[in-house]
Amino acid sequence: MSSPFGNSGTNSFGQSQPNSGTQSPPSFGGGFGQQPSQQGFETAPSAFGQQPAPAGGSSSPFGASTPDTSFERDTPPALAAPATGPWGFVSAATVAAFVGLICGVLAPVIGGSATDSGFRMFAIAGWVLSGIIAFVLVGVHKVVDNKRKSAACYLENSTHVALTRLALAVGAIGVVITAIEISLWVSKVF
Repeated sequence: MSSPFGNSGTNSFGQSQPNSGTQSPPSFGGGFGQQPSQQGFETAPSAFGQQPAPAGGSSSPFGASTPDTSFERDTPPALAAPATGPWGFVSAATVAAFVGLICGVLAPVIGGSATDSGFRMFAIAGWVLSGIIAFVLVGVHKVVDNKRKSAACYLENSTHVALTRLALAVGAIGVVITAIEISLWVSKVF
């Protein structure tokens, strides 16, 4: 019987095949980039002309084998310590709120009456510390804290939450006291 490709003794790649009386179709076994098999479909090691898988590896149905790399697994990277909120901003906000409140309380005691310059200086300093500086620092703390929360590993600290709430409460009380003192000063002087 003659080959449909016109080569009775060779396959389509020009390789010689053993003559067994009947011609088998050429084998195109192996994966991409592998040499074609010299055996026909009947004598190939598997259905698609795969080469036997190496020891410890697995073989795909298209002839490519993947080596077993279980012994080459990378060790996981060292875990970083969990991030927490920034201590500096919340601590500074709490201190600023308390100092502002103390300035507001000391304004009538040390500064004298509402028309004295010491009263005015304590009231304005307390209002700036309790109102502006404390609240800006709480805002910066929240921005940095939210950035850290979006990191891979974050551990919320209840002390941060308590200090933030304390700074906001003391700052609000300090703002109310110093605002009343500033309004007293303005009403007496102007």
